[in-house]
Amino acid sequence: EEFRKLPDALERAAQLDKEYGRNPDLEALPMYCVAFSWKSWYDAKDMRATGGNDVNFTMDAPALDSTDVADLRAKGAISFAIANASGTGGPTAGGRASPDVPVLLEANSAYGVWGGQPCNPYDTERVPRGTSSGSGVSVAANLVACSVCEQTSASCKGPASRNNVVNLLTSKGVTGD
Repeated sequence: EEFRKLPDALERAAQLDKEYGRNPDLEALPMYCVAFSWKSWYDAKDMRATGGNDVNFTMDAPALDSTDVADLRAKGAISFAIANASGTGGPTAGGRASPDVPVLLEANSAYGVWGGQPCNPYDTERVPRGTSSGSGVSVAANLVACSVCEQTSASCKGPASRNNVVNLLTSKGVTGD
C-alpha cells in the first residue's frame, strides 16, 4: 500500500474529466487523456522502473518524473505503464538472453530481466526488436495510444517496424515543444 500514493490511469482520467469536463481546453492540454507508456529508462513518479536492469528493489518508484514525462503530464497525458526494456549491455549482450527465451526470439530479443520477454502482439514468436521493444509492443497491442522510447541504435525504429506502429523520431529538445 505504501507504493499507491498517486492515482492510477483510470483515477487520473476521472480527475481530469471532473476538473475540465467534456470540453477541455485542448490548446492548454493537447494530450488530454491520451494514455502513454514510458520506456523503463524514463522516470515516472508513480511507477517502478529499473532501466531494464536487474535491480534488487521491491516496489521503489522515483520521487520525480523525467522532464519529458512531466511535460507530457502537464499537457494532460495519462501515465498508463512502464514499457519493458532490456538492460544496457546486460542479458542480451553477446549471447542468449535467457535459457527460457525461445530461439526464434534470440536476435535483438530485448529480454528485460524484470519484465521478461516482450512479444509481438501479432505473432508471439516474432522478434519485437530492440531495447524499446516494450514501447512498440504496448502501442501495437492497443494498451496505449503513444509510448516514449529512446533511440540508441535502432531501438525505436526497430520496434516500430516489427510491431506495425508509427514512429516519430525527434531530436533532443523537440519532444516537449
